[in-house]
Amino acid sequence: MSTTQHGLNGPAPLLVLGFKASAWSNGLGVVLVLGIGLNVFALDVSALWLRLPLALYLAGVLLSGVGLVWTGLAQGVRARQCGPGQVRRFHWIPSLLAVVCYALALLAFATGCWATLGIASLAQFH
Repeated sequence: MSTTQHGLNGPAPLLVLGFKASAWSNGLGVVLVLGIGLNVFALDVSALWLRLPLALYLAGVLLSGVGLVWTGLAQGVRARQCGPGQVRRFHWIPSLLAVVCYALALLAFATGCWATLGIASLAQFH
């Protein structure tokens, strides 16, 4: 039997899409900061200045992974609730935590972009 006959689709594809978006954006931020630090991009910035943006992007990647774990837990809880006699619906708790993790990951990405832009604008005065 497919998962659609049991009604297991639910919000999981949307939550996995949130993981992809936040993981890719933060991953590209890490690549950008590493490219600046290794002088792939011509920007005269000390590598010590890049610690804050790199930490923010890596925190975003970590939060994306935690959100994916919560998504898996939500899917597992939802699958377990499809049995006979199961009427409780607690899958929204891990789903909500996954959404919070993805929102924090995107906030880390926005803050990392802001910090990278600030450092890049300071580079011209260095």
